[in-house]
Amino acid sequence: MLMLFQLLNVLNHWDHLQAEEARLYTLLVLAAAALGFASTVALPPRFYLRHRSFLVPAQRVLLVLSPSIRQTGVGTSLILEREPREGMGGALRQPLAIVIATKLAMPITQQLMVLLPPVATAAVQAVLVVLTWNPAGYCNTPMMRHPLTVGRLRRLAAALDWASLPMLAAQSVAAGPGFVVVGMREAGEDALCYAGLTFASAGLGCALPVLLSAFCYQPCPDQLEEAGGSARLRRGGALQRWVQLAKRAVRAVDWCVARTLGGRAFRLQRPLLMWWALSYTWEWSKIVANMTAQAAAAA
Repeated sequence: MLMLFQLLNVLNHWDHLQAEEARLYTLLVLAAAALGFASTVALPPRFYLRHRSFLVPAQRVLLVLSPSIRQTGVGTSLILEREPREGMGGALRQPLAIVIATKLAMPITQQLMVLLPPVATAAVQAVLVVLTWNPAGYCNTPMMRHPLTVGRLRRLAAALDWASLPMLAAQSVAAGPGFVVVGMREAGEDALCYAGLTFASAGLGCALPVLLSAFCYQPCPDQLEEAGGSARLRRGGALQRWVQLAKRAVRAVDWCVARTLGGRAFRLQRPLLMWWALSYTWEWSKIVANMTAQAAAAA
C-alpha cells in the first residue's frame, strides 16, 4: 500500500519537480519504499510471520533513514505544495494530507501494524518521530501558510486549550500564584503551526501509542525460559551476560507497566490518563513553539 501510494505521488508531481536534486530525493524515497516492499515479498511467509514484530518496525525505521525523508518539496511532502480546499470536505481531508505529507502516518499507525511491548514501543515511536521531525520546514510550505490553514489551526488550538483547561486549573492551584498559562490566541503563524505539528508528533505519534501499548500488552511469563536464561547467564561471556541482563530489565519494566496500567482495576482511569498525557503534551508543545519563535525573532 505504501509502495503504491509513493508511486502514484511521484507520477502526479514529477512534472512539478524542476530541480535535479528534488527529483533525486524523490526517487530515493521511492527506492526506499521499493526496497521495503521487495524485502517483504522475498521473505518466506513463515519466517515473516514469525519475526513480524521485528521486521515491520525495522522496515519503517530503514525507510525514514533516507536523507530525503524530511525534505520539503519532494516525496509525500509535495502534498503541502498544494493549497487547502474550502468547505467541510476540505477541512476533513486536510488533517489526513498533513499526516501523510509530514510522515506522521508512520509513527501514528505503527501500533496498528504490530503490537509491541511498552518499552519497545517507546523506543520505536521515539526513533520514528525524531527521524521525521521537521516542523520548521513543513511550516514554510504553501499549504501550512495559507490563511485557511491558519484559521483552522487557530480553532484547533482553541479547542485543545479548552480541553486542557481542567488540568491547567489543577496545576495552577498546586503551583500557586506564580503559575503562567501559555496561550496561542495571539500567536504568530509560525508558532501556531510549530505547536500543532509538535503536538501531533509528540502526542499522537509517541505518547498515545505508548499508552495504548501499556493498556493492551499482555505479558506471558515463562518459568522455563527464565530458568534457562539463568543457566545461560552463568555460562556465557561478559557480553552475553550484559545482553541477558538488559533483556531481563526490559522484560521487568514491560511487566510492571502492563501490570499497573493493563489491569482490570485501571480500566476506568485509562481515558483520564490519556487525556492528561495529551493535555500535558499540548502545553509543552506551546512552550516549545513560543521559545522557537522567540529565538527566531531574536536571530
